[in-house]
This record gives sequence, structure tokens and C-alpha cells, in this order.
Amino acid sequence: MRALKAAEDLKQEKIFITIVNVPTLKPVNKEAIAQHLESNKLVIALEDHNIIGGLGSTIAEICTETIPKRVIIMGLKDIFPESREAESLLDKYGMGVNDIIQTIQNALS
Repeated sequence: MRALKAAEDLKQEKIFITIVNVPTLKPVNKEAIAQHLESNKLVIALEDHNIIGGLGSTIAEICTETIPKRVIIMGLKDIFPESREAESLLDKYGMGVNDIIQTIQNALS
């Protein structure tokens, strides 16, 4: 949802993004991810958990093996977060819609 909302907002600025849902890390479809890497200038892995050993690491590994790209990983930076309503936590830890938009804008500038 957050990524879709960010994509919609970025369209207003003529920034178009591809969103790829990767439902599992194992097994991971390396070929499908590599195909998306070919057609995109920047890769951002958005995770709603710890970034260590997660989706971003997997994508970075695929980039290293196939098509070198800059990979930005957004997620929890090796911390144990508190428990409460999910959306407020995502905003608190830098994974809200505005954080996604800002990360993309900064990376492209």
C-alpha cells in the first residue's frame, strides 16, 4: 500500500516507478528480479522488518551476479522496535509514504 501510494504521488512529478512484489525470499525468482533490474535505473528494497538478510540483501546479491545497480534498502536498521499500530511505527522508523518519496527524490537528484 505505501509503495503504491508513493508511486501515485510521484507520478505528479513525472517520476515513474515499477513496483515488484517479492512474496518469498526462499525460493526467490532470480530471473524475474533480474528482468526488472534491466529496465530500471534505481532499485529500492522496501521492507517492513529488519534489513539484515532480507529482501534488500537478496536483491543486492542478484545485482552483483547479474546487472550491477545502486540498491537502497529501506527498513529497520538492526533494532528491536516497540509494538503498536503498524502505520505509526512505519512512519516513526522511516518507512512511511513520505519517507519513500523523499528517498526516491534524493536518489534521483
